[in-house]
Amino acid sequence: MWGLGLAVCLTVISCFIVSLWVVRREIDQVKRQFSDQVTGFLASPADGQPSPLAQLVQLAGKTAGAEVAASLKGAFMGHSSALAKAENAIAEDVLVDSAGARSPLLGLILQSFPRLTKRLAKSPAAAAALSQIDLGSLLGGGGGGGNGMALGGDDVSGRIGRR
Repeated sequence: MWGLGLAVCLTVISCFIVSLWVVRREIDQVKRQFSDQVTGFLASPADGQPSPLAQLVQLAGKTAGAEVAASLKGAFMGHSSALAKAENAIAEDVLVDSAGARSPLLGLILQSFPRLTKRLAKSPAAAAALSQIDLGSLLGGGGGGGNGMALGGDDVSGRIGRR
């Protein structure tokens, strides 16, 4: 009876040892495969070619760099656009004020027609030519244009005095 129990115990122990050996061998094989995969990912496939890891890092760097560049470009373009709009507005205001100082009628015309003001602000030659025109004499008010005789020969100071 002891012989049969001993045989069963030895059989179980030997099966356990064999199974441990098989499991250990499988674990070693999995370790080698994993190591080969990691080495293949890190190592260069051929001379002069980057490794897959280097290619991945390069792609991530290009993508991140492109995103940062696009973001900065948008921010700078927005700032530049705001500055250009402010400069144009100042140029238009200067044009209207200087024209109004020379000829109140010309200043009124430029205030009434903002597209004309924008065109003249963009073209200094046209603004200079327009400032040379004596609108008062063109409309029948005599020379100078600032004498109150703009339309129909009616004097502004006379209209104020009649009220």
